[in-house]
Amino acid sequence: MKSIKMPCKIFAGTLFFLTFFLSCQKESITKPLVQQPAAIEDEDAVFLKTVDALGVTKVILKPNAKDGQDTYVTFWNGDASWANSTGDWAQELSMDSWTNGGLQMGVRSYLRFDKIALIPADAQIISAKLFLYAKGSSISNPNGNSGYSGSPYNTDNACKIERVTGGTWDEATLTWNTQPAVTTADAAIIPASNSQWAYNTKVDVTNMVKAMAADPSKNYGFRISLVNENIYRSMIFASSENTNPKLRPKLVIQLQ
Repeated sequence: MKSIKMPCKIFAGTLFFLTFFLSCQKESITKPLVQQPAAIEDEDAVFLKTVDALGVTKVILKPNAKDGQDTYVTFWNGDASWANSTGDWAQELSMDSWTNGGLQMGVRSYLRFDKIALIPADAQIISAKLFLYAKGSSISNPNGNSGYSGSPYNTDNACKIERVTGGTWDEATLTWNTQPAVTTADAAIIPASNSQWAYNTKVDVTNMVKAMAADPSKNYGFRISLVNENIYRSMIFASSENTNPKLRPKLVIQLQ
């Protein structure tokens, strides 16, 4: 996290200058800081906090491959072992219902922001927005997003984001067969895509994040899946493993 220092204007008089300088050094961390736009552009930051002149705090969480917890899980009716595998190594989050060798397969994704625990317990969350970015290609579904103008599939690939309630999980071990339960309460919708490869989205997840922040020990993250899991529907986003930091999932929280 980068610190932001308020500039001290030099006034005439050595004694006055020293007094003013020392007062700046002892500035209380609770005093509003002037937001510095340049700091927000640090694409490598996994946790960034700024406070504007009105006292509104903005927290940006953007895990990388080391700090992130996200993966996809899958099944394929042609091989039962698929349901015991994980996609934690992949650079993508995939929501997919397709066929492989004429047999159905399905994919769901899980995403968790553990640094929600750093939000003060007495903070009031104003809003929380989840940003997901297009990857431009896919290993789990080379067809890309199924919904776009001219798509041969003509399927609505809207997805839903639900809060996981069934217990903690680890990206290295989570599988289709060990998926924890989710709640439909406060679920959010990702609208159907409008591009095969260049679809980005921003989703309001405020109420779900409030529940996570209220008891960080029960922050089990999100599950993202197709609203309709009938075949020939898919949606792809970049994961925290992506080598391009600009494409990694990002959670922006405003609080007071």
